[in-house]
Amino acid sequence: MGDSLMSKLEVKEIGPISGDTDLKLGQSGGTVTLADGATAVGFGGGKLLQFQTKHGYDGMIKVDGVTAYVSCGNTWKISLTPKEASSRVIISIGSNYVNYGAGTQYMGRLKVYRQINGGGYVDIEGKDASWALSTPGYISTTNALSPFNMFYVDSNHNTTLPVDYQIYMSASNNVEVQFADSAGSYRYINAMEVAS
Repeated sequence: MGDSLMSKLEVKEIGPISGDTDLKLGQSGGTVTLADGATAVGFGGGKLLQFQTKHGYDGMIKVDGVTAYVSCGNTWKISLTPKEASSRVIISIGSNYVNYGAGTQYMGRLKVYRQINGGGYVDIEGKDASWALSTPGYISTTNALSPFNMFYVDSNHNTTLPVDYQIYMSASNNVEVQFADSAGSYRYINAMEVAS
């Protein structure tokens, strides 16, 4: 009959014949296509569901002797609405940084905070830092910016409501930590949602 026979089959469930456990869809070399707007469930994870990015040349962000976490502002904030509650959201950030201290090990610290549906930002992990940026032995006259990029995986947002991710920063001990510089340098934040 070739291509002359076309029909629509409406069923609730398709399964293998009685006594068998295998079911094949399509033929070798062919393509099985889902309709627009349909979602494949249970075929394994790893599919990129969406990608959001924010980047540009923004001014300096700094803290001086502040050990409590403070917001880095809108330049390190990104939003998305997850397509699946069980998905993973991979946050990546990058810029330049420098610690100003003398004679010992000082650290700048960054953390990822999350807000779901405008309900207020919370520390996702409650740990000392999501990332620690350590630069030993810098003195106050040093102005050596170091590039960096880092990743964080949020695997427990459990929602399909809008989610905001905001980077917060602090310093350890009596030290000034700067990201970018007063002239402005490249800074980015990305959010990738991946099916679980």
